[in-house]
Amino acid sequence: MRELSFLVQNQVKRKVYVLQGAGMPDLNEQADRASRRDMSQGFGQIGIGMLADRLRKENYEVQGLSFELAIPGAKTDNLTNATEAGSDKKKDIPDDTSILVVAGVSKTLSSEVVDAVSRFLDRGGKMIVFLDVIANEEYTDLVSTGLEPLLKRYGVDVQPGFPLRVINPNGPREDPLTLLSFAPREPANPLARAFVGEAFVLRRGTRLLGTAEAGRFKSEPILQLHFVPQQGLAALVETSPAALRDAFGFEQKLWSSDGINKAVKRESVNVALAVSEREGDKPRVLVLGDTELITNLEMARSQDANFGLVLSGLEWMSEREGVIGPRPKETECTR
Repeated sequence: MRELSFLVQNQVKRKVYVLQGAGMPDLNEQADRASRRDMSQGFGQIGIGMLADRLRKENYEVQGLSFELAIPGAKTDNLTNATEAGSDKKKDIPDDTSILVVAGVSKTLSSEVVDAVSRFLDRGGKMIVFLDVIANEEYTDLVSTGLEPLLKRYGVDVQPGFPLRVINPNGPREDPLTLLSFAPREPANPLARAFVGEAFVLRRGTRLLGTAEAGRFKSEPILQLHFVPQQGLAALVETSPAALRDAFGFEQKLWSSDGINKAVKRESVNVALAVSEREGDKPRVLVLGDTELITNLEMARSQDANFGLVLSGLEWMSEREGVIGPRPKETECTR
């Protein structure tokens, strides 16, 4: 269906620009060995080249976009530098951008970049944002991307806290930052409906997202953390980044002080939201609280699950709902 749709649309490839710089994951890095060692480490040394390669095979043109000065001798493969345009000489998102991807911002974006993104959205642009839980070096605060006020204008309220999976103190030592997310139980958005029954592993934490009043825009849940204690699905929400130094130990203290029951969230919380225009349901913004899921390591580990979610997000943004959903199982059998 995807190939037929490509042919019907006169074989026009949609161009996806992936923002680079500010400690974001490298679009050209193919190694799948790297992962974040601690929660104050950003994504600057981590690659998302596998995702880019797979999207190119799906008829997307994927290009990096940098607002930073070119560094002599640095890799420039698949990289476009934002250039000044117009009478005001402001750097802008290129006009041929079908969808802008901003992932793993590890250092607060400059006002120049945020303003350019704002102007891009104002003129009808579409964007996918992958956030994450990144603490500053002192573990006193979470790193701000600089996009939070802009996202709120589109109905996405990035919450100050982060979830921890509740681990049985009498069981094996597990990472509370590894979470299982699912589509809403009563999904309203077609992207969410396409993944009912599917589970997505979010490693090393995720940002929580709230819906905000945004006039002509509406935000709808795509992925959530559910409260189903019988299945080991329970999470608490913490606001102090100090807990990230030793999340397991932090939970053990809550168990010993009998504070765990008060901390557990008994309602579903959002970790991915889709924004569309109220009139006409035109897709505009997709925000996911986790960047880890698009890194090379998680792309390889999840097989087709994570890629299917990202590809479907791009297809939904491209208003091609007929080809969204989990990837079909591939087989080597020729009989």
